[in-house]
Amino acid sequence: RALLLGDLNALSPLDPYPPELALRLQAAHIDKYGHPPRMEVLPLLTAVGWVDLLARARAGSPSPRWVTAVRGGGLVHARTDYALASPLLAERLVGAEVLDCQGASDH
Repeated sequence: RALLLGDLNALSPLDPYPPELALRLQAAHIDKYGHPPRMEVLPLLTAVGWVDLLARARAGSPSPRWVTAVRGGGLVHARTDYALASPLLAERLVGAEVLDCQGASDH
């Protein structure tokens, strides 16, 4: 059983990004995800067995809370912080959500 927690600075294709995400990133001068934005990190991690706990918890009923970072003056809402688990531990998942910490941190 293992957990991988942290700011991966990666975007997941499972999150509900708007079709104009690339334009929003450019307007906000955010380059770290590439142009167009690259989203291969999470699929690579899940391909080797890691389970995205937020995606698992909201399967079938998307949570309105998935954003962990707001950048570029509010132009870009993203999830770059993740809680991933090994399959054995993910089986025990009761729930997962993103909490609003009133801007105290994006982690």
